[in-house]
Amino acid sequence: MIDPAIEHLTYQTVAFKAALSAGIGLLVGLEREWARKEIGVRTFAIACLLGMLTSLVAPEFVIVGLISVLILVVFLNVHSLLLDRSLELTTSLCLVV
Repeated sequence: MIDPAIEHLTYQTVAFKAALSAGIGLLVGLEREWARKEIGVRTFAIACLLGMLTSLVAPEFVIVGLISVLILVVFLNVHSLLLDRSLELTTSLCLVV
């Protein structure tokens, strides 16, 4: 049985949303790589696709996806603090958003 909330979605709509979210992630990730940050194109594209896919599946999964991204941000900042004693606040905020 198909969930009524996503019954109206066509393949074209899902493909458009996936392409749009991946494109946004690629652009933001490209800028972060130009700034020589640790997290770049692939990570931002995957995080954007994760957000899009979890929103399509169920609202409960959005919370799980956000928590997984927050855990990644914590590990990024701990690694950055141990390595060169700096925080990656802009990159972290961009990834969470």
